Amino acid sequence: MSTPLKNFVKFNTTYHEVCSDKFDLDNLYKWLTPYGYTGGYIIENIRHGGPMFKALKSFCELSEETVNNAIDEFNETQLVTENLLTHDIFTSRIKSSLSDFKSMTPMQFLDLLMLIKDTTWANQFITIFRTNYQLIVRNDTGHVRPHPPEEELRTQRRMTRVYLFIVILAIGIITWITALTYQTKTISMNEPTFDVYQSLEQLADCPCANVSIPYHTFIGLKMSFHEVCSSDFTDLHSDWMAMLYSSFLHEIKSEDNVPTFQRMALSHFQALQAICETSMHSAKTELSLFLNSTFYSTSMIGSDVFQKQIDATLFNFKSNSLSSNYNHSLELIRSMYSSNAFISAFGTNWSPVLREVEENAKIYMQAQKYNMSSCSCATSTTCVETMKLRLESRSPWVVPGMLSGCLPLDSMLESTLECLYDQACIDMISDALNSTIRYTPLIADHTRFHPISIMKLDNITKQFFIEKWSESVSFEAYFNACHTEKCSYTISKRFNIGYISSTVIAFYGGLSVGLKLTIPLVFKIVKKCLSNRNSRRVISINTS
Repeated sequence: MSTPLKNFVKFNTTYHEVCSDKFDLDNLYKWLTPYGYTGGYIIENIRHGGPMFKALKSFCELSEETVNNAIDEFNETQLVTENLLTHDIFTSRIKSSLSDFKSMTPMQFLDLLMLIKDTTWANQFITIFRTNYQLIVRNDTGHVRPHPPEEELRTQRRMTRVYLFIVILAIGIITWITALTYQTKTISMNEPTFDVYQSLEQLADCPCANVSIPYHTFIGLKMSFHEVCSSDFTDLHSDWMAMLYSSFLHEIKSEDNVPTFQRMALSHFQALQAICETSMHSAKTELSLFLNSTFYSTSMIGSDVFQKQIDATLFNFKSNSLSSNYNHSLELIRSMYSSNAFISAFGTNWSPVLREVEENAKIYMQAQKYNMSSCSCATSTTCVETMKLRLESRSPWVVPGMLSGCLPLDSMLESTLECLYDQACIDMISDALNSTIRYTPLIADHTRFHPISIMKLDNITKQFFIEKWSESVSFEAYFNACHTEKCSYTISKRFNIGYISSTVIAFYGGLSVGLKLTIPLVFKIVKKCLSNRNSRRVISINTS
């Protein structure tokens, strides 16, 4: 979230009264100018008055323009925050920005003024008012200047050579160093297009106007479910379900309570239908919640980083967030059924037993046993055994992958879909239940859950029966949703001619002044030291 500082800060600048309309500097300049330059050699102080007021007016105008430009630049500065700031933090940040503004503006103005003064001095300009030089006309016909001594000329030549050597060497070194130094430059762009951003993606810094962006804005995510959930085997109104229901009605009329396929298949496929429906509904709900959640981004991130973050988010959603709530709820429900000892109407976990045939006799509940009576539903809910199809002409046939147990839901989750992929298995069931309809098996190539013969429905349920994900991620849609209004990037380059020239000129000005002061002084000291040494040597020779 970014807001220009001009929405919070208002400036009211007051300048020195000399820059106000009270002092008409233009008229003072015009009034004093006729007394300034007359073509002669005038040394009166009044001749400096006109240019002085002209310079003062220029300083006033330049100062005012510098301050106004700095205020405009400050007002366009963005206050970027992720959340709403508290009053103390907001006040602290604004005061800090104002303090920097008030200290940097005069420094920038003084730096410019100092550069102008130094370069003007280095160029040794001559003013027409003769304030920095004196014109001397010598009478060469009446006076002959004596020729300097040869020793003085040699010293001056040596100083000149030293001066030139140091200047050339120093300028060469500073030029080389400056040329190799990287110079940075910040460039701003207003409302860049996606193509422009892509070309500068690794360099540009683009704050987002929309900090929170819904995932559905740039992510397309769809899922396809297991074939069994849309087949006739789980359709409550299909011929398959009608066949199983007819078999169940015929079976419950007999006093035999053996859990055959004819008796248990209806509850088995009803549980499969229920778990398919709830899994798909939960998966779609979780997907909707995910796509409507938000992606937080204070500024644009690169396409590579963006793709990695989205891939990690999608992986976490598919592997953890999507299934955790549903699986925990299913486990809780199964545990609740077991701990409360609910009795199934199918009589698969408990069956009533009448020990005495008399009036007001007590009915006892007897736990069912499975797996050759080795597992009792009174102590375990995971008791299962193979489900058998009763045949008229021969012994019962074991239905591949289908189990019966204490509760239809638990036994169904422990089963596999092996039979539903086998045409022979389906035909065997259809023939045994006296059905003339030929049912089409599931296609093994359409599922990712392999091997089919050992893949329990419990494992498929934990993955929401999802066969395949179809996803699309658009970086351009993310860029448009970010709605960046301004981008800036910094470039670094060497061998900047303008920077090299200004640096060398400024350096030369200071170096030249320093050398002109130090070289003669050094020569005098050296000369004096040599003279003293020679004098001591002469005295020593004379004494000896």
